[in-house]
Amino acid sequence: MSQASREAIADTSFLVDWAKYSKRDVILRLFEVVHVPESVLRELKLPPAIDWVADCLASDAFAFFTETPELEEEARRLMAMSRGKPLKRIDYPEAVCLAAGLRYGYVVLTENGGAYFAPRVLGINVTVWRAFEVILEAW
Repeated sequence: MSQASREAIADTSFLVDWAKYSKRDVILRLFEVVHVPESVLRELKLPPAIDWVADCLASDAFAFFTETPELEEEARRLMAMSRGKPLKRIDYPEAVCLAAGLRYGYVVLTENGGAYFAPRVLGINVTVWRAFEVILEAW
């Protein structure tokens, strides 16, 4: 992947963990923008995650992602699909990220096991990365 050639969308688990990483700004070289859904912002409460995300939003490295009714419907559909499957639970914010990844082609950034394995288990065409994949891609 070339530098800054894609867009991503991040869930809470990724942002909370990634904010603690000393080389966290490497993500800004990999993606033109990282979208942060409103449902994810509501879950962020403590530093360093809330401070880092606020700084990135202020600098336009991150963008606030508004959840439309259509996207909310798709997220709820994905949550329903995941029930009864051998997946860790996919909560609404992760499902929003997956739905946005499907609709807009964003790379979904998560540390949630259910969201990470959703493409394989649910048969959906979305790219999902954990911090491990981000680090591999950056180096």
